[in-house]
Amino acid sequence: MGLADRKKPFAIAAIVVLLGAAIYVGSGYLGSPAARANDLPVVLKCANPACGEVLRTTREVVNTNTTLDPEQLAAPGLKCPKCSQDTQATALVCPNDGEIYLARSAKGSVLCPKCGFDKEAADRELLLKK
Repeated sequence: MGLADRKKPFAIAAIVVLLGAAIYVGSGYLGSPAARANDLPVVLKCANPACGEVLRTTREVVNTNTTLDPEQLAAPGLKCPKCSQDTQATALVCPNDGEIYLARSAKGSVLCPKCGFDKEAADRELLLKK
């Protein structure tokens, strides 16, 4: 048995191990879209002006506490851990200044209160570019 023949089983074993590792790692990225969506971050903010508690969580946590879509969650919403009122609602983070503000307000506005950034206008612009 020559040197090349002795190396063949090791080469095959290495290929099998690499394929197994690729499948294992890939399976985390190839899961169902619903499973990946549950890992998406959600920012909530208490709509009680005296509180304003901000909570960063995932869609999965929100979905286990309510049947509402986390993107549409408005007060009354989830129980705030700080003030204990059902006022945790979906919030947005301004890409310009980092301000965290409610996605739905009594005025119907979704403008950043600090700089006036308009998320809906920015989203429309992105859609038009596609």
